[in-house]
Amino acid sequence: MLIYAFRDAHGAWHGDPDAAVEGVEPRRGVLTLPSTVAGQDPGVFDGQRIEVLYAACDAEPSQARYRLDDGDTLLATWHVHELLSPAYHHVPTAPGAARDAPTTVKLEVGGPHRRYNLRAGLVAEGRVEIAVVVSTPDGEIRGELAGEVDARDLGEITRLLTNVARTASFDLAPRPGDLVPAPRAAAEPEEPKAYTVEEKRRLYPNAYKPWAPEDERRLAERCAQGVSLRELSQEFGRNEGAIASRLLKIEAEGPAVEEAWEYGG
Repeated sequence: MLIYAFRDAHGAWHGDPDAAVEGVEPRRGVLTLPSTVAGQDPGVFDGQRIEVLYAACDAEPSQARYRLDDGDTLLATWHVHELLSPAYHHVPTAPGAARDAPTTVKLEVGGPHRRYNLRAGLVAEGRVEIAVVVSTPDGEIRGELAGEVDARDLGEITRLLTNVARTASFDLAPRPGDLVPAPRAAAEPEEPKAYTVEEKRRLYPNAYKPWAPEDERRLAERCAQGVSLRELSQEFGRNEGAIASRLLKIEAEGPAVEEAWEYGG
């Protein structure tokens, strides 16, 4: 089940309200977004109580979860997440928690080949929701890691990842030296990289758009003709992850399917 569209406080719909849903009629829910975080630019939907639509649908899922007012926690599509994430700077803490306590940590480091953006937010019952985005310096998203853990486990998890980086037999890139933040001019500080729908569509024109049946048929045909995953990504205007996921879903045949499994499909 994915949140694929929402209606703001003024009655306007956003996301993909016309997306094709699978099986049952879409469900509706309510999501109250937090107010603007002090010291940060206001998001378009900060503080609004919005109506959301969610269902099993043919849209690219993000790894971001949103907690509805009734307590249900749902994944959002990439399109919806990109629209809401500026407003979703923190997740409400457990009842009785101090309202002025910091609930979000945002970090960004990078080098000549990769940029790493981490956001960690405190959720109820002492748990922390963490999302890491790996991108190229020009903003092309190349990997993501997201999940929720007990805050008391963060130290051990950090040590575990450090040991993996030191002892793993597979090639790790970039090297630790690349993780030093690039120098920033004092007069014009660099703003954190923004990952918007518009920016991603400059690289992949069809990002977040539903797959049409004729596109799926053509994708299967091109895969059977031996076209590689990278070439299919360029031809269909979608990132390799989206192509890999779709190839597996439609049970295509061809060399690119093997690449799709290796990609993590």
